Amino acid sequence: SQELKLEQSFNEYLNAWIILHILKDKFGWGSARSPGFIFNMSVGYNLEGILNSNVQTFLDKMTDCAAEKAAKIEALPRIYPPIKDLDIPDRITDNITISTMHGCPPDEVEKIGRYFIEDRKLHTTIKLNPTLLGPEKLRNILNNELGFDVEVPDIAFEHDLKYEAGLALIESLRASAEKVGVEFNLKLTNTLETTNRDQNLPENEQMVYMSGRALHPISVHLACCLQKEFNGELDISFSAGTDCFNAADILACNMRPVTVCSDILKPGGYGRLGQYLKEISLSFAEAGADSVLSLIHISEPTRQ
Repeated sequence: SQELKLEQSFNEYLNAWIILHILKDKFGWGSARSPGFIFNMSVGYNLEGILNSNVQTFLDKMTDCAAEKAAKIEALPRIYPPIKDLDIPDRITDNITISTMHGCPPDEVEKIGRYFIEDRKLHTTIKLNPTLLGPEKLRNILNNELGFDVEVPDIAFEHDLKYEAGLALIESLRASAEKVGVEFNLKLTNTLETTNRDQNLPENEQMVYMSGRALHPISVHLACCLQKEFNGELDISFSAGTDCFNAADILACNMRPVTVCSDILKPGGYGRLGQYLKEISLSFAEAGADSVLSLIHISEPTRQ
């Protein structure tokens, strides 16, 4: 989520795309055969908006940025002389994360996913809402087990995707992706709608969108439930209350990539990432692991 217009967003995506290749060259990172990073774009919020000409132009440029890239590279040799010798692909990304609005109807979510999978042939990740867990389980974790004095209103569950519908959605889009030959993934989770009660916001703001620490156990529990339903076969990335002390545990549960936005917004910013590397390295050493794959704990999944 950001306040830039689409053309400005594309410009920043392209800047980052070029800078990553410059950094890779300058520091000798990775190999020539692999970029060494995943470059993902994010879109929302409904199919009607996505099909508008301005969004379509944005998507087309993310697929082929040759003209815009050439113009930028012409201006860069004085800053980084080897730039003209770098092999920077014209396609910025072949993968996308879909963040739908709270209350987006299930059939709309599926239409959006199917559009990017079947029409755009993109590896597609859909970010699901924590309310998928259902009111009883979610409120029990948040209010009873964790003791947070936060109210999640009934409407948050009423207008969001229900659990059984979510399972059907995942099954349908997995089949569609397999047919087309792209990957389908989930991201857990979006923010959680709570009422604006004692949260120091203007009274006219009815909802507050919660992220961070309180969301963490809810999203972990949802991930566990979904993996049991699909025999551990889901590809899940994680975004809910990650910090340097639980990042290795998340990776060990085979959830990756891991998003850490809420944590690096705290004092210390990006400098906090150094502690992630330190703590993850310690966890690797304690487990005798030399890669994420060897860190992952594999157990026989059982259905609920």
